[in-house]
Amino acid sequence: IIVLLLLTGVSDSINKYYQNSKASQEKVDGSKSVNDSKSTQETTASLFDKVLLNGSNKINELKKKVDLLDLSLVNNKICGVQSNLPCHKDLCGGALCRDDYGNRRCGGPYCNGALTVSKDAKIKAEETDDQMNNLLKQLQDTINQIDSVRKVTQESKDKATRLSDKITEMKNRLKKDKEQMKTVIQKVKDFLTVLKKWRTKGRRSRKFFQKSKMSTKK
Repeated sequence: IIVLLLLTGVSDSINKYYQNSKASQEKVDGSKSVNDSKSTQETTASLFDKVLLNGSNKINELKKKVDLLDLSLVNNKICGVQSNLPCHKDLCGGALCRDDYGNRRCGGPYCNGALTVSKDAKIKAEETDDQMNNLLKQLQDTINQIDSVRKVTQESKDKATRLSDKITEMKNRLKKDKEQMKTVIQKVKDFLTVLKKWRTKGRRSRKFFQKSKMSTKK
C-alpha cells in the first residue's frame, strides 16, 4: 500500500509537469515573437529539469523506503515463513505469494504464523462447538431415557397400587362372604337343632298317645 501511494504521488507530479510543459509548448507554437518563443522554450526546459529532478528524488526516496521495508518479519509473523526463500520453494508462502490459480498462499499445516494459528483456533473452536452439541444431544437423550424409565416405573407403580387395591378389596369381600357364610351355617345349625328337638318331642308325643290308647283298650 505504501509503495502504491508513493508511486501514485510520483505519477501525479509527472503528469502535472507534463501538462504545464504541453501548455508551454502550445504557447511556443502559437507565438509570433521569437523572443517569447525562446523564453517559453527555456521555461519548458526548466520545467522538464524540475520534473526529472523531483521524479528522481521521489524514486530515490521510494527506493530507500522499499529497502527499509523488510517483509520477512511480517511473513514470519503472519504466514510462518522461516527464511527468505522464493514463493515456490517456501511451504508457508508469504504476503506476496500466490498459487498456480492466482490465490494468495500464506500459512499451511506446518506453519506457525498468526494466520495458521487463527485458522487452527477457528477449527478447534468449531470442533469444540460440535463436541458440545454432541454432548448436549447425548445428555438430552439420557434425560429422555431417564424420563421414559421414570414413566414406566410410575406406570408399574400405579399398576401395582391398583392391583394391591383390588387384592385388598377381594380380601375384604372374601372376609365378608366368610362372615356371611358363618352366619348362614350357624342359622342352619340352629335350625337343625330346633328340628331335632321337635322330632324328639314328636316321638315322645307319639309314644305317649300310643300308651294312652293301649290303656284305654284295657
